[in-house]
Amino acid sequence: MSDTILTDPKSVGMDPKQLERAYTLIEGWTESGFMPFASLHVARHGQTVAHRAFGRITVAPGGPAAARDSIFIIASITKPTTYTALLRLVDEGIVSLSDPVARFIPEFAAESSMNGPNRNAVQIRHIMTHTSGLPDMVPNNVLLRRQHAPFATFIEHISRVPLLFAPGTNISYQSAGTALTAEVVQRVRGKPLREVLAAEVFSPLGMDDTTLGWNPEKEARIVEASRPSHLGGSDYDHNSLYWREFGAPWGGLFSTVGDISRFIEMYRNGGTLDGARILSPATAAAMLSDQTDAMPGIPAPKKLEEGWGLGFRLFRRANPHYFGDLLTPGSFGHTGSTGTFTWCDPSKDLTAVFFCNQLHERVQHEFQVLSNTIAAAVRD
Repeated sequence: MSDTILTDPKSVGMDPKQLERAYTLIEGWTESGFMPFASLHVARHGQTVAHRAFGRITVAPGGPAAARDSIFIIASITKPTTYTALLRLVDEGIVSLSDPVARFIPEFAAESSMNGPNRNAVQIRHIMTHTSGLPDMVPNNVLLRRQHAPFATFIEHISRVPLLFAPGTNISYQSAGTALTAEVVQRVRGKPLREVLAAEVFSPLGMDDTTLGWNPEKEARIVEASRPSHLGGSDYDHNSLYWREFGAPWGGLFSTVGDISRFIEMYRNGGTLDGARILSPATAAAMLSDQTDAMPGIPAPKKLEEGWGLGFRLFRRANPHYFGDLLTPGSFGHTGSTGTFTWCDPSKDLTAVFFCNQLHERVQHEFQVLSNTIAAAVRD
């Protein structure tokens, strides 16, 4: 939020000069045009030490300057918020992680015997840990978007797609599982996920600029996202009216770096923030614990390079991704294809959120070196 109070980095054991190195990196990227927009939020011990915006909010030159409260479509960082809505059902005793998905979506397993591995074996835990065997998205994902298909149509196609492997025997990133998670929440609550998240997560946490799907009243603050080549210039890409209104539970969240920092801080604090209890301490801890390590069917080398809690990726030294090289085991986070990342290192009490409008596939090195400069600022 634009009125965020900044804390002197020295007062929370961080080196201001080292943080300046992070700012210098970002300024170089935005001034060169490599990423027209960027926004950074860093907190330690729950205190904000950095909250800056760089560049402009449009990809074309000459657009309005970015602001600290600029709103961005954050792509797959949406996923942990969707999983949070389901974990509230776990707290309430309505859903168990061991429940089969078909208990809530019967059509998901209706044709299981004709489509490879048994979909009756897919549990809630599997769709929250990328171990379900589902593909990332259905093969005709682009066609459905081109046709401006509604969410219900995506669920129909996901419920018929064959599994790539038996549940719990491998890890393969799957937005389709997040879509099923959202559908479970919607069927149990009897209302759209966007309404559930607004009432149960975003409003209590004071995430005033966060919505699943856009808020047209805040259009002037929305950053233009870079267009993937397979969607570029279309009426169904990230900047299209269709996709803004769609509110994909796997990638349609609009938010600011300040708001997402509050969401991450809630997990760092064991499910609560500023008096708002979102999850029980036990459920929040389960979200951040290594779920995939406990699955005996997953090959050991795979576990060494990739691990998931209930929606957050866990830091692995063998394959650090956007976390960089300096975080410690137990660190958790997520990234988004539109050029976003967030992570938290609980042992350092350090949280970072970074948004830009360069495609994630093109900024993996930049994300790593930026994370390194932030982590290196911790002095005690």
